[in-house]
Amino acid sequence: MTVFRQADLFFGVVQIYDRATGLLHAELAWSSDGERWDMLPKHPALLAVGAPGGWDAGMVLLAESPVVVGDELRFYYGGFALPHDTKQENVGAIGLALAERDRWLGMNLRTREAGTILTRPFAPRGGRLTVNAGIHGRLAAELRTDNNKPVAGFALADCDPVTETGFARELRWKGRSLGECPEKEVRVLFRPEEAELFTFALNPAPTR
Repeated sequence: MTVFRQADLFFGVVQIYDRATGLLHAELAWSSDGERWDMLPKHPALLAVGAPGGWDAGMVLLAESPVVVGDELRFYYGGFALPHDTKQENVGAIGLALAERDRWLGMNLRTREAGTILTRPFAPRGGRLTVNAGIHGRLAAELRTDNNKPVAGFALADCDPVTETGFARELRWKGRSLGECPEKEVRVLFRPEEAELFTFALNPAPTR
């Protein structure tokens, strides 16, 4: 498994060898501390082998970490036409797989009804709250105190919802940013409606 750091998580690319077929593909793992790792229960491929007869139909091996170019992640990988256990000459080549930045995993709803996602508590420390989200409807949020009560002026009813897809859309409450919240520690209750939340971030306020 190759490991690289992205935001506040470690990500691992696990090489999976299928002994029955000899094929080798890549799956995703992640960890907050580099010791305890999680994977998706259905084990989808992060990068699957190519179509039968293709130059990468037998094995794919990703480079150690992706290259970030704007809002795009570029994964360079080695591909081989034949399975790992072949006794024939297996000529390799270099391929490129593209993905949207920081959209490894997302949380969305199975229905069109609104749902909620509650974060762990954290210190606001001024600045702005931005989300990386795919929006078909809207995404709203409220700030909650350490005893899980809505912060006055930062409730769902006060939120200016995000209605457009973006990698860093700011959430505000009647024009006010996260940095204007008076609490020393808050939780965020996200309320997506036909929206997929990938990441959220605390960003410093713009300088003037």
